[in-house]
Amino acid sequence: MEPSENAEPALLDVPDEAIMLRRIPPWLFNSDKGAVFDKAFANDRIEGQTTDRHSVNWEEHTSIDDTLVGHSGFGVAAITAAGYGEENQSIEHSPDRVQGNYGHCDAVGAKTARVQRRLRQKAELRVRPEPQSQ
Repeated sequence: MEPSENAEPALLDVPDEAIMLRRIPPWLFNSDKGAVFDKAFANDRIEGQTTDRHSVNWEEHTSIDDTLVGHSGFGVAAITAAGYGEENQSIEHSPDRVQGNYGHCDAVGAKTARVQRRLRQKAELRVRPEPQSQ
């Protein structure tokens, strides 16, 4: 159930079959080869510091269009929560009240080069990033 305007959003357990949507920036996509770079699955950086997580959206509680709001030219890849779990990543439901995104989650865990590559291999590209202008 989606939270009301004034209520704290309920945190949900994310089932293995849940689909996680990850934004793919155009600079991490080779449009000639149609390939996402492994780095698209690296942990997020905040104020120059690498965190222990990256953001994803839970498809059941959001949409591809909502995932792309404010990110012109980006693409979207999908991976199951189980796919993350196979790489020792946990999915934590973390609704973003500021952006009004109840489906926001964090994929938490170390993302070595090997883990990034394996996540990329598991990902299904749902929306191709737009080619960058030269």
